[in-house]
Amino acid sequence: FASLPSHEQEAIREKQRLRKMAKKQTQVTQQPCTVGTRQSEVGGLPGKAVDEVPKHGLLTEKCPASKHASSITHAEYCAACRGGLFRDPHLPPTEQSLELLLSVLNAGDEQARRLNTCNYFQFSGPESALWDPVFNARLAYEGFFTITTSHRRGVTEPLPELQPFYGVLTWSNFESSKHVRKALARLRRSERRYWIANCVDPCRTWKSLDRYHRKKYGCNWLTEQYFNMLQMASRNLSINFQMHCIELFAEKETAEIPTDQSSYQTPSCLCPKRLCGSGKDTDGDQPHPLAGEIGFSVGGVYTSLSGWTEERTSDGLGFAQLVLLGRWLQRRGYAFWSLGHCYSPEMKYKQELGHRIFPRADFLALLKEHRGQFRLDASSSAALAAQQAVLKDGEHCGAQQLLEFQ
Repeated sequence: FASLPSHEQEAIREKQRLRKMAKKQTQVTQQPCTVGTRQSEVGGLPGKAVDEVPKHGLLTEKCPASKHASSITHAEYCAACRGGLFRDPHLPPTEQSLELLLSVLNAGDEQARRLNTCNYFQFSGPESALWDPVFNARLAYEGFFTITTSHRRGVTEPLPELQPFYGVLTWSNFESSKHVRKALARLRRSERRYWIANCVDPCRTWKSLDRYHRKKYGCNWLTEQYFNMLQMASRNLSINFQMHCIELFAEKETAEIPTDQSSYQTPSCLCPKRLCGSGKDTDGDQPHPLAGEIGFSVGGVYTSLSGWTEERTSDGLGFAQLVLLGRWLQRRGYAFWSLGHCYSPEMKYKQELGHRIFPRADFLALLKEHRGQFRLDASSSAALAAQQAVLKDGEHCGAQQLLEFQ
């Protein structure tokens, strides 16, 4: 295995992962997994006909946030999406195709009910179209959480998922979490003074994430191609999408803290004399972050994609970065934080942050309430409103300011 090319190794790992997922789905539903077993037009459906909506159905009516559960098992998650993958060889990766798919999903008829048991929706077309930045940004805007796969053709492709359940973190639940309160208390007691920043050095953030995931899991689904696509989408000022590369640093004791720590700054303001990380400076005099993540904003909603931590200490730096980010997002006026996949025990740290499990319909309704318009006119009030809460490139904030935030 070790002698195989890297792309063949990743293809084998992806096949193993999908086989494990299929096995778990079979154990829960007592039916064979139908992922990828049939390809049809949007008017048709993959796999076997479904006799009834699963127990954890996707068409649940919106209910009060207080009634959403705080945990769900991986088996329950898979049971709600036993339709698996829907892929139509005649469905190109365009916004028109996406709108057609969404209209079928929302039709409210038998076809919609059956199609809603799928969670992966893969489009067909040339590589340039599959990785088109605007199309992928539109997927994110519509609530899709896109990962990558190399299972179908041996090359890495986007794999958009309209999840059956989403981890949603509202600020009241975040602040009432005992784990968050303990983390805040540890930060207040710490002799180290922390600093959190956005898009100071995006390439460094991705390299740190890639190194962490390859060392821990053997691969990284957020590939360099995916990262480059996020950057291109984020640079497009005509659409409502912004990539974020969050990093946590520790301040040196002699550092001078700016008066306004949360105001917009250019990346150059984060001088290496002010910040220090793990002490393993791999980029010359540049500060080295302790932990971080890559995510994105659509309007007033922030979504985490993937994260990493540099060192394991009693300070719990990975969780500390998340807690400080939560405080920062609140301060900047975000409506809520989407944490993506939500099953336990694999995603238990999200439960510790205080997330609640929102069925697909509930999440999409909440997202639509706070996302704004997708197409932006730079001079319009909608464009200004969409950008008001968004973290800016180079923006940074001291932990002390966030610890005092109420």
